Amino acid sequence: MDSDPQAVPLEDGVPAASTVTRVFERRIVFLTRETDSTLVVPWFFTARDGPDGVAREARAWLARNGTWEAFYHETWRGPPTRSPWRPLPRNGLRLVVGIGDALEEIVFERGARQLEVRFGSLLSEWNSPAGSIYRVHEADVVLSNQRVGGLLLDMSRSRPPGSFSGDWAFLVSGDSLEMMIDASRAGDQPDSAAAAWARVDFRQLQWSEVVMVWDETRAFERARRDVPVSWQIRSADGSLEGTVSAETTEAEAGPGSAARLPVYALFEVSGNLVVEGRPYPVEGILRHLQP
Repeated sequence: MDSDPQAVPLEDGVPAASTVTRVFERRIVFLTRETDSTLVVPWFFTARDGPDGVAREARAWLARNGTWEAFYHETWRGPPTRSPWRPLPRNGLRLVVGIGDALEEIVFERGARQLEVRFGSLLSEWNSPAGSIYRVHEADVVLSNQRVGGLLLDMSRSRPPGSFSGDWAFLVSGDSLEMMIDASRAGDQPDSAAAAWARVDFRQLQWSEVVMVWDETRAFERARRDVPVSWQIRSADGSLEGTVSAETTEAEAGPGSAARLPVYALFEVSGNLVVEGRPYPVEGILRHLQP
């Protein structure tokens, strides 16, 4: 379901400080499927660090039964700090931190809405050459006093001001596969260079040369652009290939006066991957950006 076209984009929606030196991104995504009903809870934290303070943004969505709900959005300016990358609590958002400043729970309470994301055991950890960190945990979500188990992606990365981070996807196949695909750039071209990491039947695999090719597009009139809704994925060595397609979409057109506006989108996706000759039905979340 598309969002209000006047809404702040999924990223780069907070006015930067007078001089931004670094942008820090923390993306925490809970994902599960029970009896053919998908539940996805993405939390996006962004901090723009500068000499006069840190401009912060926190956003969250809930996707279930084919519908997206943007239930949390806060922006604020904080004082300079030695650890600008750390998410901070704000207006209904509480963070439970454990030993070594490790995030253990995200708790949201406002009115009748109560939602908790609880980190469980660490299953995998991958690091990119650019310094990004991807961790996959077992996890639980507590929503309306009902507890649901699943998996959680915890992604941390940073970038220079004025740059854009690339598309990414988090895909799972039951207890057999968890995969992170991170594209190196964003744009409106029908292919993106990427790298991929996976835990496959308790083995750790990595692909340094992967492409995500648009297989099908649809017009997104608010931004006056075409947006992909299906992707082919393949590695240079042929050991990873497959296709994923959008099941539901949360898309926003960014601000601007140009003929075409930026696009910020989240997709629930499903499809099939073949890893080293073995097929895996997958589902998950894909983030897409056209600056």
